[in-house]
Amino acid sequence: MRQFPCFLTLLLFCSTLPILAQDTLPVVLRGRVTDAQTGAPLPSASVSVPSHRIHTTTNSAGMFLIKLPAGAAGDSAFITRIGYSTLRFQITSQSVGPYVLIKQSIALPEVSIQSISPRNLIAKAIEHIPDNYFSRPHVLRGFYRLSSRKGGDFFHISEAAYDCWHPDGTGRQRKLSLLKARVEQDFTPFNGSENIIMGMQPNALLEFDFAAHISEHPVLGRKGMEEHVFRLAGITPVNGRGAWEIKFEQRDGLRKSRYQGSVYIDTASYAFVSLTTHLSPKGIQYWEVSSASQRALMKLLNIYEQTLQDTLTIHYLPSGGKYFVGDVHSSSRMRLYSPRLRFDFEALSRVDFITTSIDTTPALPFNPTGVVGRHTFIENHSSLDTSDFWKDYNMLPSDYNTDSVAIAIRSRQSSVQYKQQMENRLRRMPRNKIAQLDSLFTFYHNKRLFDGVASVQWNGELLYQKAFGQANREERIPNDTATVFRIGSVSKQFTAMLVMLLREEGKLSLDDSAGRFLPGFAHGGVTIGQLLTHRSGIPDYTTSAAYLPGLYAGPQSMSDIITKYCQDSALFVPGSQFRYSNSGYAVLAAIVEKAAGMPFGEALQQKICIPLGMRHTSFGLPPENGNTAKGYEGPMPEIAPPAVNTPGAGGIFSSAPDLRKWENALTSCRLLPCERILEMMEPRADYADWHAGYGYGWMTDRLLFRASRKHIVHYHPGTDVGFFSMEVRQPDKGITITMLCNNGDFPRFDLTDLVLEILN
Repeated sequence: MRQFPCFLTLLLFCSTLPILAQDTLPVVLRGRVTDAQTGAPLPSASVSVPSHRIHTTTNSAGMFLIKLPAGAAGDSAFITRIGYSTLRFQITSQSVGPYVLIKQSIALPEVSIQSISPRNLIAKAIEHIPDNYFSRPHVLRGFYRLSSRKGGDFFHISEAAYDCWHPDGTGRQRKLSLLKARVEQDFTPFNGSENIIMGMQPNALLEFDFAAHISEHPVLGRKGMEEHVFRLAGITPVNGRGAWEIKFEQRDGLRKSRYQGSVYIDTASYAFVSLTTHLSPKGIQYWEVSSASQRALMKLLNIYEQTLQDTLTIHYLPSGGKYFVGDVHSSSRMRLYSPRLRFDFEALSRVDFITTSIDTTPALPFNPTGVVGRHTFIENHSSLDTSDFWKDYNMLPSDYNTDSVAIAIRSRQSSVQYKQQMENRLRRMPRNKIAQLDSLFTFYHNKRLFDGVASVQWNGELLYQKAFGQANREERIPNDTATVFRIGSVSKQFTAMLVMLLREEGKLSLDDSAGRFLPGFAHGGVTIGQLLTHRSGIPDYTTSAAYLPGLYAGPQSMSDIITKYCQDSALFVPGSQFRYSNSGYAVLAAIVEKAAGMPFGEALQQKICIPLGMRHTSFGLPPENGNTAKGYEGPMPEIAPPAVNTPGAGGIFSSAPDLRKWENALTSCRLLPCERILEMMEPRADYADWHAGYGYGWMTDRLLFRASRKHIVHYHPGTDVGFFSMEVRQPDKGITITMLCNNGDFPRFDLTDLVLEILN
């Protein structure tokens, strides 16, 4: 049985369900939950109003919002989190926080912890399931969200509000009725194939209630108990009470993919109150889709899935002396590939769902017309989208602007048609390159897909440069051709150049280990060359849900970034595979600091910016001179971590004129000998996600751009929340293309392809 039920499938059909009205909820309770000692945001904290049986949880930034009936003012609300004391406060019409939780430790009882059998505790908890979980008919209202990303770009988001009818405690006859739902998916990662969708079935969603399916559970069921080892770790506060924490791990020598994690059992009632599982590194190589029919379908369609990481957390919510599923958070990193459809990439998927209210009054079964079939995908149903889509429903606040993501996905789907329209228009236009370029960028700007600066060189000379849209919408400041933008992963080519310059100075070698410069670093054996080409195996910290709260909390030092976020267990033996990792480039930035004897930002200035006259380029903070753009995610201002928290991998500010100086220096070999520049560009690893070869901070295209059939095209995209960018070089014709955008994602690959067609 697979713990994470988000999987690849066929989109069978689409339909629209009726939207059921909900009473207006005039009292809003909102705020941010933080740790009293560190001030760090606390994700997955439970926020409950027992008098109304309404509940939510905090997101990665510690934020929550609950809509309550008018009579809720004056009632009590409770905030709990594993390991913390419970916070109780009175609700007012303006309850906005902040809310601070204090860590709490619970002294062990006098009896020695070694004398308590964790297996006996689990057996006792299973025995007490009928006593601890509500078994009479009841209805749980909930909210569900699934999102999927390829790299930094979302290609799927679906959300739903639903009622789930529970006729008893067995879980066998549960029925789920959608109240409202929406879904957006971009099929570009699947090479346009529209019969593939990321989705969730009601039966998979309901199986998260493991207490109702305990005999089938892969860890706590009979077979799971045989395949895992258990140890008692102590007692910790859960839901304001003491709970036994039992850690488990896959047995040694088992040639299967099983789990590690923790289960928490209330010390008084012996109720299962929380469970966290991860796929164990001991058996991850044996992972396969658990359903034989799903495997057969995948083989038939020549579409495959391989899970690389999988984490699931389930919390139960106490209410009226019984327990109900309160919230579930699941994240997965998987490889999706199809030799027939020619796609192969890693996807990051996350599922969150919460119980927002509980109704234990006797309930009749739902009307069958409103029920979603247990094997029908929630994503097959969609309501009419509006700007205030969720105004009448409680939901989990997202870590990103979901409306903007939905708009961006919708725009990318439309961009296929837009590209065809532009190709037809360009064919009818006179062969004037400047006029064609202006028509192209103006067209995409008018479609609200590009605000920023476009700069194009041809035969080594500036051919076209123009600014579009607003640098700051609130202050009505327009973008100009010298506006400064965050350039995201385009920063990697500067990090690679600093490494190459230090090599020329004899201060490092590409064969040097990271440990030579960073003593005590967990991955000290990886080489600088492996870090440059994403073959280090160090997991990418910028895609970890566990690390997001810390990254958003405030600026952090280089030492903190490396120590806190870049020391997770390696995903593979260094040098054996390619896996894009911002962590690797953060480590390179730390090595640059040690080898250069100065901070990374200062090394950037002294070795690149000052020699090239790049006065509007800086790291961590925007340059003091110049018009710096503000980032937006579609219609909304971005919520972004401090730029300094992505050293080496991102965090650089620059302008189109400065990047033109940079490109001209590469062409003229001003900073390095020409053979060293060619060495940087040379493909050394296969980046299958983008059909490219990866060098040192640069990619060489194979399939994305038509120009690559006859010409060598080097490029690198940049993604930084509201800022997206693209830097492209075609050396044989002196072509460089710079696109800097501050209104979220834009069709940068389509635009690159079209610009190269015009110039060639």
